[in-house]
Amino acid sequence: MPLNSKLYFLSLKALRFRRCPSGSNAVEFAVLAPLLCFMVIGMAYLALFLGTAHSLAQIAADVSRYAMVGHDPDERQELASRWMTRTATSYPLIDVRRLQLETIEADEMMTVSLDYDISYLPMPTLLVQMLDLKPSIVRHAAVLLP
Repeated sequence: MPLNSKLYFLSLKALRFRRCPSGSNAVEFAVLAPLLCFMVIGMAYLALFLGTAHSLAQIAADVSRYAMVGHDPDERQELASRWMTRTATSYPLIDVRRLQLETIEADEMMTVSLDYDISYLPMPTLLVQMLDLKPSIVRHAAVLLP
C-alpha cells in the first residue's frame, strides 16, 4: 500500500470522526458538569448566608421598634431581649441560642445590635477562605427615642 493511500485513508477516517457526533455530548457534559455543580452548590450556600443576614436585619428592626417604648434604659433592655426571643423563633434560619443582643443608648437614639454565630453552618473551607467569611454576622438597627 503506497504512502499516499495511507494518508488518504487516515484523512477520511479523521473527517468521519469529526462529523460523527456520537461521543461529543458525553465529552461536553464531562467538561461542563463540574462547573455547573460548583455553581449550583455555591448559589445554595450564598442563599443560605443571605437569608440568614436578611432575617437578622428584620429581627434587629423589629426589636428596636418594640423596645423604644420603654420608659428607661433598663426597661428598654428587658423589652428588647423579650421581643428578640419571641420574634426570632419565627425565623427558620435563626437559632435563638446563637443570637446575642446588645442595646446602646446615646443622644436620644437607641441602637440594637445583633451578633449571630454562623460557625455551625455547613460552609466549605474553600468558600470561607475565598470569601473571607467571618464566624458571625452582625446587624444593627437604630431608632430615635420619644
